[in-house]
Amino acid sequence: MMQTLRKRVTIYAGSALTLYTVLVAALTYFESMSETANITSFSKSLWYSLVVITTRTYGDLFPVTVYGRWVGMVFLLLSVVFYCFLIAAAISLAINLKRKWRPGQGVNTSD
Repeated sequence: MMQTLRKRVTIYAGSALTLYTVLVAALTYFESMSETANITSFSKSLWYSLVVITTRTYGDLFPVTVYGRWVGMVFLLLSVVFYCFLIAAAISLAINLKRKWRPGQGVNTSD
């Protein structure tokens, strides 16, 4: 069972990383078509995506093309999904720890 879980996690993480890389590359491509764009390189696209996903949006970089804005909206939606997964994982961990804890007996390791 652990092997199957590890395989699924690897596939999901690899797919998420691939999707993220494609989106950053797409943002770079779309923004490079505009002369007024300030996201002109892969590293700037990467910085913009990380800032948007962490919900900081400093305003130093922003997409100016229509397709670049669509990719930016995808990053915003991914940030919501990312934080939902983090919150769900934290709640799941807390519930599992509470189930294993037996008052006065310490942690029950037989489960």
